[in-house]
Amino acid sequence: MAALKYWVWLTTLPGLGERAKLQLLAHFGSPEEIYFAPEGELLLAEGITKLQAALLADKSLDRAEKVLEDCARDGQFLLTMDDAGYPARLRNIYDPPLLLYGKGSLPLFDDEVAVTVVGTRDCTPYGVRAASQLGYELARQGALLVSGMAKGIDGEALKGALRAGGFTAAVLGGALALAGFLMQIFFRNPIAGPFVLGISSGAKMTVALTMIFLLKRGLESSSWVLILSAFAGSLITMFFVLMISGKVGTSSLLVVCGVMVGYICSAITDFVITFAEDSDIINLHGWSQGSFSGMSWSNVRVASVIIAVAVILTFLLSKPIGAYQLGEAYAQSMGVNIKVFRVTLILLSSILSATVTAFAGPISFVGIAVPHLVKQALNTSRPLVVIPGTFLGGAVFCMLSDLIARTAFAPLELNISTVTSIFGAPVVIAMMLKRQKGKQ
Repeated sequence: MAALKYWVWLTTLPGLGERAKLQLLAHFGSPEEIYFAPEGELLLAEGITKLQAALLADKSLDRAEKVLEDCARDGQFLLTMDDAGYPARLRNIYDPPLLLYGKGSLPLFDDEVAVTVVGTRDCTPYGVRAASQLGYELARQGALLVSGMAKGIDGEALKGALRAGGFTAAVLGGALALAGFLMQIFFRNPIAGPFVLGISSGAKMTVALTMIFLLKRGLESSSWVLILSAFAGSLITMFFVLMISGKVGTSSLLVVCGVMVGYICSAITDFVITFAEDSDIINLHGWSQGSFSGMSWSNVRVASVIIAVAVILTFLLSKPIGAYQLGEAYAQSMGVNIKVFRVTLILLSSILSATVTAFAGPISFVGIAVPHLVKQALNTSRPLVVIPGTFLGGAVFCMLSDLIARTAFAPLELNISTVTSIFGAPVVIAMMLKRQKGKQ
């Protein structure tokens, strides 16, 4: 650590170029020797001017010690050019960095295929998408992506390489299916779901507006802000759907009205995104189509906690749900507070669908198709069995859909809703035809 502070001192000296630092190291052998060398000896190093030697008169180690303290607190490690772990490829370039800062595990730079992606900070929306896709595909093929962390092409390429996949799809997919199950219980309608009734579109609208508002002011949107805004949008849309449900007499009209509400919310979202000028805002268009890509582990942790709580609460409602399925009168006779129960169903389904939409955008047909398929597969409607089955079924369905979206037309990646619609829409059509046949 004592020697390391001299490395930090040398690398953080203002005004002294990287080439001059390398020339000094070549002459003296170490930053510590440079630190204690008198000005006369400094001038003996090749290419060192009096002005550069004067800059080395700054012997304060306060800046270096502060850097080391910050690194220790954040769990970062430092790697000097003299360390055995310093990449040989990097050491052999014309102007190698004297000091590397790292966090986590150190890749085997010298043993892996490495590709550098570097570009402009002020890139076009196409450049953002291309860099992200390039980073993702390179990482998926096993290449080590080497890039800067600047805004623009560099950062987008790294985000693409770090995009989440299966676990995210599993968590969010299960939540979406369970939200659909709760809505079907509430509306007593097997084709009710967050996407069909416009709930997901309402959540998408409020999330997009919130993100645009924050981005315009140079602010970042946290996971909790996104979830709260999506929850608000879900509740607002649910309120309108409830108003409509009291006016229409058939489930088919309810579905049509829900679809119209969803179209209105989507139109508002697309309108705002279309006329936005900021590249970050324009790039929201991809999110608005539905995707499990781009989630950080921080997002996954937040989503997992919220979804876990909602799933547990839903499971605890198994008996009231079972009684409610037999009719409101029977549920009341079993001691179920119908008003509180219905409000709870609304809140839980809104929380689940809002969490999914906040991070992945609107995902179509999962909330309808999966509960129906699970009931058919298990041959029962008992909530104690259907609730965990629906969650697991939604997880599997979305994981498979996500896999198809990423690999079917690689290197191109489909929107997740494209795949879920292909497999989910026929199920919904079959359900509607079956209901119509049963009424004849």
